[in-house]
Amino acid sequence: MYQLFEWLSFVFKHDGYHCVSLYTLNSIRLYYGIPDEKLHLIYNGVDTDFWDAKNVSERTLQGRRKKYGREGKYVMLYYGHSGVSKGIDYLIEAIPEIVKENPDGILIFNLIPAKRDREVKTKIRDSRKKISPQRRKGREEGVFIFNGREKEQLRELIATADVVIAPSLAEGFGSVHSEACAMGKTLITTQVAAIPEVVSGNVKFVQPCSPEAIVEGIREVRSGNFTKIAKKAFDWDGSVEKIEKLYESLAFRW
Repeated sequence: MYQLFEWLSFVFKHDGYHCVSLYTLNSIRLYYGIPDEKLHLIYNGVDTDFWDAKNVSERTLQGRRKKYGREGKYVMLYYGHSGVSKGIDYLIEAIPEIVKENPDGILIFNLIPAKRDREVKTKIRDSRKKISPQRRKGREEGVFIFNGREKEQLRELIATADVVIAPSLAEGFGSVHSEACAMGKTLITTQVAAIPEVVSGNVKFVQPCSPEAIVEGIREVRSGNFTKIAKKAFDWDGSVEKIEKLYESLAFRW
């Protein structure tokens, strides 16, 4: 249904197309033959006032680490929905090896309820069962599943993480990626679609569709091997202003 809707939206010609990334713009240009003068690049905004680690006090951080058994642990976090395009299946496949290589680690999945929610949670539990008996002694074997924390709770969860893992296979913009970077977190991700456009800070790019690459990525990050990318900001007010001007210019043509 989504693909049909997308196709129909381009069958009926429009005066302008708002593209949230250069990747999106080029995809529309190539796949649908939309002329350049109708394509307008305006990035999504990121609420950097909210997604700021300074908003989470040290006292709160210590409290969360203690409450959830994260003190002295290396916390690896995946958050977002469970769609195939997010590459979560490859991260799940890597669980046994991740746990094996990181005996001091905790892997957290914070999943927004979605169509594959139940299926993915079952896959996580099944993968967790493959962890060697020597490691399957602690609570949940060091792998936790949360059900879509509210915004403030999610911010606290990200703040307690040492690394965010987002091995996406496709992204029109990359909200999780840009939020994690705004929070100053080291990010393990893939160099596909719009991701290189929006990420900054400490980033480790890994091969997509590869559990082994994710495991190696964690190993590299823990050794201090990652790419340092200059800070990027996606101001909401600036984005809204550009969108308003775009719609006003298109309305003027009518």
